Amino acid sequence: MRVDLGKYIIQTDEVQFVVKEKKVVQPGKLTKEENVGKEIEKDIAYCSSFENALKFLSKRAFIDNEDIRDVVKETKVLQSKIEGLTQLFELEGGMENEN
Repeated sequence: MRVDLGKYIIQTDEVQFVVKEKKVVQPGKLTKEENVGKEIEKDIAYCSSFENALKFLSKRAFIDNEDIRDVVKETKVLQSKIEGLTQLFELEGGMENEN
């Protein structure tokens, strides 16, 4: 499963939920010129459940932002994306129950 939450991604494998952050490659001493400007995904957390991954992202919003308005804004964006996913899962579950 792969859940795109804008700036973040939650991806699962056989044993865990990996939280990734989308970043754009910046110029640097060790950066190849052809990679500058490309979007990459960097693993930032390994969680045992989807709920733990969401809790991590909530904490991350506070850590990454000093202005409380930015924290509230980022939290609301994540919350709306999660609510959309929840509705999608409920809809799919409801469709399976009808069959």
